[in-house]
Amino acid sequence: MKTIKRNFGVGGAHLEYDLKGILEELQGLFNSSTGHDHSGTDKGKPIGYEGLADGNLFALEFYRQDVSAGQSYVPMEVSPGVTEVVMPRAGSIVAMSLASSAARSSGWVSFSVFKNGALINGAWVTLDTTGDQYKYSVFGKGSKTFAAGDRLSVRMNSTSDWGPTTADVCVVVWLSI
Repeated sequence: MKTIKRNFGVGGAHLEYDLKGILEELQGLFNSSTGHDHSGTDKGKPIGYEGLADGNLFALEFYRQDVSAGQSYVPMEVSPGVTEVVMPRAGSIVAMSLASSAARSSGWVSFSVFKNGALINGAWVTLDTTGDQYKYSVFGKGSKTFAAGDRLSVRMNSTSDWGPTTADVCVVVWLSI
């Protein structure tokens, strides 16, 4: 079982969620789209930069503390003050997942991927069901592409009645490169 923990500042909330199901679904999607079986590989071991080969799965994490109501395309951060990541190689976005430190109580919040400042149509995940705290979206490999040098970012939208406004959110963009 893999867990990601993120501390949002001194005395901040800890955001924790299980990635096992998401990783299994993504591995299945990858295997079916390429025709390759990767079940005999070193699953679960970190891939270093020397492992950069076509088809490897990578995760970009974006964060937002205290998600506010009534937001329109507000950038999330990968680190304080940094909102975009430059891609080292061409590839595609194959999924997005999110975890919130608090369950949704009203309204909705949506997180969208942008490439070089432009919205990538259909590349989003939305928290819109009462009690939901975790969501994911899976996209066909090759349907949401980027080139080497493109900048990826995640921006959020929320309705005026979104709650709770104290929720801290982590969005993971899963890439195949």
